Amino acid sequence: REFYRGRGCFESLGAGLTMKPGEIAFKCNFATLDEDTGVVNSRRCDRNFEKEGPLLCAFLDGTALPNFPENVVRVKYATEHRCGLVVEGPGLCDRITSTD
Repeated sequence: REFYRGRGCFESLGAGLTMKPGEIAFKCNFATLDEDTGVVNSRRCDRNFEKEGPLLCAFLDGTALPNFPENVVRVKYATEHRCGLVVEGPGLCDRITSTD
């Protein structure tokens, strides 16, 4: 398989992000977390997320990955509880084993 065929590139491009060869993209959902236990309550936060979604995306946009500081994420709000996320930087590949 030459290219990763997930839905991430469609969500990311639809949100207005651009992609270059070698970058990888993901379709992301904002989730809710129980602060006491650290357990995800819901894999999808409220669909009425038009106010918070763009703010969270703007906060995350440009963040370097802690264990891979040369890799940076670009994030843009898409709709409801979703956003597109593109990872850029060296050493990326299409062998994604889990995205949950």
